[in-house]
Amino acid sequence: MIGRVRLHRSQITIDRVKRSATHRQLLWKHRDAVNWTGIIEHIERLAPTQLGIDIFDTVLVRAVLGDSAMESLVARRVIAAGLWTGTPASYRRARAEAVRQNPSANLHTWLTAMVPAGLSSANDALQVELRAESDLLRPVPGAQDALRRLRQGRQLIFVSDMHHDGPALRSILQSHQLIEPDDRLVVSCEHNASKSDGTLFELAFGAEHRGNGDVAFIGNNPWSDVTQAAASGATPVPAVGANPTRYETAMANNESSVGPVIAAAARIHRLNSPGSVDPDPTSIVGSQVAGQVMAAFVLWVRQQCESNDINHLEFLARDGELPLRVAQAMPNDHWSDFSLNYLHCGRRAWSLAAAPLVGVEKWIEYGIGDSEAFLLHSSSHIPFRSVLARCRLQPEDLPRSHPLRNADPQQALGPGDATENWKEVLRSGSLNALIEKRAADSLRLILQSLRQRKLPPESIALVDVGWRGLHAMFTGAIVREVTGQEPLHLHFGGDQVLPEIDKIIQIRRFAFDDSVRPHPISEPVSCLETFLASGKARLLGYEPSPDGTVGEVFEDASSPVDTDSLGRLWSGAIELATLLPPRHDMDDWSDSSLPLGEEARELLAMFWDKPNKVEATALSGLRFEGDDAGDSIGRVVRAYSPGEVFGRAEVPRQWRHGSLLATRQPFQSFMRLYFVAKDAAVSRRGVSRRG
Repeated sequence: MIGRVRLHRSQITIDRVKRSATHRQLLWKHRDAVNWTGIIEHIERLAPTQLGIDIFDTVLVRAVLGDSAMESLVARRVIAAGLWTGTPASYRRARAEAVRQNPSANLHTWLTAMVPAGLSSANDALQVELRAESDLLRPVPGAQDALRRLRQGRQLIFVSDMHHDGPALRSILQSHQLIEPDDRLVVSCEHNASKSDGTLFELAFGAEHRGNGDVAFIGNNPWSDVTQAAASGATPVPAVGANPTRYETAMANNESSVGPVIAAAARIHRLNSPGSVDPDPTSIVGSQVAGQVMAAFVLWVRQQCESNDINHLEFLARDGELPLRVAQAMPNDHWSDFSLNYLHCGRRAWSLAAAPLVGVEKWIEYGIGDSEAFLLHSSSHIPFRSVLARCRLQPEDLPRSHPLRNADPQQALGPGDATENWKEVLRSGSLNALIEKRAADSLRLILQSLRQRKLPPESIALVDVGWRGLHAMFTGAIVREVTGQEPLHLHFGGDQVLPEIDKIIQIRRFAFDDSVRPHPISEPVSCLETFLASGKARLLGYEPSPDGTVGEVFEDASSPVDTDSLGRLWSGAIELATLLPPRHDMDDWSDSSLPLGEEARELLAMFWDKPNKVEATALSGLRFEGDDAGDSIGRVVRAYSPGEVFGRAEVPRQWRHGSLLATRQPFQSFMRLYFVAKDAAVSRRGVSRRG
């Protein structure tokens, strides 16, 4: 008996391997026919007399992603209509049991079977589901035109494993101009047959037409629409473009949240180039990664503001520009009750100004608390003058006897004694009075500028990426000085760099904080700021005008990150926002205000740690700024070279995994081994890895 079981399990494993190999072989054979342009060209070469077409996720998609999300929505609507007295979960369990007992039946039969369990009317529940389908279904971009072209000279037969009967399904297809009266429709629930076992193909096409090249079948499912279609004698043409990507699946992970709605919008954006064989990959990354994450973030921001009775928002420059533009691109009713604004408050201009408000000694201690604090950050590789500028100091302001008085301001401090000397002179108190005087001058101009903006005398929300919570404390202190109210800080993430930071200011974090150890993705700051780095010029400070107003002073040129690649990436994220449904619909389609932070973390980790070559290549035109003063600039992606391993200085880059994919074989394999060894050595020393 044991031997038979083992043999049986081995046979199952062998069958799975064979099935998987068949899937891959067929999908690879038709790899060019993944969008409607390629599909049309492929069908015209095959010249079949009959053309079968799958329906769901081939010519129709829903505005929520995933069957589970759809089932949850229907359950809520059935309960809202007073047809079920239990919970959405109990309704779904009862329906699943009805399906289990009669899997080949149509929807009305299932609902009728649920009446003894508590459903008051099967007919009314059926209408609820049909209305939900009507509200949610969208034609795949390009499908209508493609079907008109494919219909010429051949019979179209829609074939579907579906619980809606033929009349209901034909009505749905007609409402989207996807079916004509002469087209046939074959539905599994009417024939007790299915595509998944091949029997529905026999009914749809007939034995005399199959196996001689007369029949082709277009569908998205690798098993039922490709492998089984081929086994039934039809020529399969995979249309897998509408299948969810790994990023869409990650965002749609929680069926009760708005994640499935965001993911569905990302899918529509991805499919929205029906005439192009190769849609712009940078824009696609923009919608799939940055767009989904930013949409989730700004929806969370709105929910936080609503729960705190705040309607005035300031998106902080420059990382707040993309979230602001995503919010502005959403349907108007999402933000009709809010004032959305953009506030220039760069660290270089605002950090020092807060020193008199928090106390200069405390400001200095915060600034040198660790190697990443704002007075030490990047000091080992940027010019000393940039470090001094954070305090508005010049070398001649240092004590005459101090070792750094004669240091070359164009050179970096470097690790070791020079950095310790810088920390020592700050701690000594000898510069406190000068720092406070110059800080007071900056603060006066900032306060005048903010009063010109007429910030409301009430609590407002400050929206930022927010990795270093100290800047939030300084920004909040300045805003509080103007409004008289403590602002609410809404951050994408951030380190609790001070244990008491959450007690000093009102702060909420969307996706990352120090409570998760280790961080869920490698270099989360690098990943997010790759997408958020604005091309706007940096704010240097403020200057008074003769008319008494105060104007902002910016650098002469835009940021070096302002590239065509960044523009295309942002356009993808913003275009996704325009595809989101109105607020009324979105609230109806979700029963939860879950923050989606977990989904955002998973999505970013998936991208940053396991990209593909197309994605890495798409981002090869992006640049990053390694320091607020703008002195550390490099490419996000750059191929590795032998010289970097054998003594030459490293070329600045932000993204290890993307750069590895851009590196040619066999050196790419060597670099992977090199980093494995390097990470192991770093781990033994107890130092965190840099990507």
